[in-house]
Amino acid sequence: MAHRDLAAQAPDLVAWLGDYIYESGAATVGDDGVVRSHGTPEPKDLAAYRDRYALYKSDPDLQAAHAAAPWFVIWDDHEVENNYAGITPQDPADLDGFAERRRQAYQAWWEHQPVDLPPPPDDGSDYRIYRERPWGGLLDITLLDGRQYRTDQACGDATLDLDPACPETFDTDRTMLGDAQELSERIEGFARAARQVAGDHHAVDDGPLFHGGRQRGRDEADAERDVPADRVDLGTPRGQPHSMPGRRSGVAQRGAGTARLDRAHISSNRDCGLAFCFVARLNAKPVPTFANAL
Repeated sequence: MAHRDLAAQAPDLVAWLGDYIYESGAATVGDDGVVRSHGTPEPKDLAAYRDRYALYKSDPDLQAAHAAAPWFVIWDDHEVENNYAGITPQDPADLDGFAERRRQAYQAWWEHQPVDLPPPPDDGSDYRIYRERPWGGLLDITLLDGRQYRTDQACGDATLDLDPACPETFDTDRTMLGDAQELSERIEGFARAARQVAGDHHAVDDGPLFHGGRQRGRDEADAERDVPADRVDLGTPRGQPHSMPGRRSGVAQRGAGTARLDRAHISSNRDCGLAFCFVARLNAKPVPTFANAL
């Protein structure tokens, strides 16, 4: 339904911010919070990742969404494995061989996505997908990679912990983008141009450090679920406050009052189906913006 709606909106472009596929294996929907089942084991090699993309791309609604507009695509974690960071897997026991699994997952991503990039290196070295792309004279898009260079999530990989943040969270060496992205002139310029920014589009919520904050209605939702106001989402840029995204959080929100998009819809994975997406219709004024999968 989400893909069908996306196609029906006839957008000028789609920026897909990651989690194009999910790598989970066969399971029973409804058991232990399971919301999807693929009918096959979790992919861990190139052939299995190719099969998983083929399964997703067999969806007529997704095909229609691709046909409706050009796509700008980046990845998040599920194109490889949930919550992986760099070459650190979710389960430390899987470390041996994970770098090769990641390389093969990257290869499958490149084969199945509309990107003007060279293929991933055969030796498993870093594969640069962060890039800048113009949209005519209307839009400058910076696509960031928040998975390949990031420090592993702090506090034992707890992303929605009800306890106060552990000391590891505030380690000044932590990063989400790596130096090449965090220190780029583009990001520094983005901060300076905040008043002209159309939006800060993330595949995570990098708004308030504490989920009891008032941004995006999260305070009301958390109050309904009796969530403590000092809960920290350690999987977001705010969970790594010394990284560039953590320091820049809120920049776009502060400048969004002068956003010049005719219409924009930013969706979470609950109402965008398989992944986070940003869909926009553009007017005739140039707008600098970001899209990233932090």
